[in-house]
Amino acid sequence: MRKVFNFDFKTETLMRLQRVEEILRAQEIFDPVPSRPTLVGLIEDGTLEGMKTSMGYMVYRRSFVAWVRGFQPQFQIQTIARRPKLRLAANG
Repeated sequence: MRKVFNFDFKTETLMRLQRVEEILRAQEIFDPVPSRPTLVGLIEDGTLEGMKTSMGYMVYRRSFVAWVRGFQPQFQIQTIARRPKLRLAANG
């Protein structure tokens, strides 16, 4: 069994854009899969949390999962249902 290295902080998994594309293609989440420039744009505009490194663009796994979840109807219904109802203040 491999020993786990203790960083003394919680680490987050980063994925290369190639892996993101592979997952989107294999799971058929989008047809067609967003282009590489589109994915880079999503990182640069903050839609996906990630960064440009010496290895290319990387995306945090939790951000990618949340982004995909936002397109799924079962989660959109829950999101809409949780919106607070507007109450108008009575003039008095």
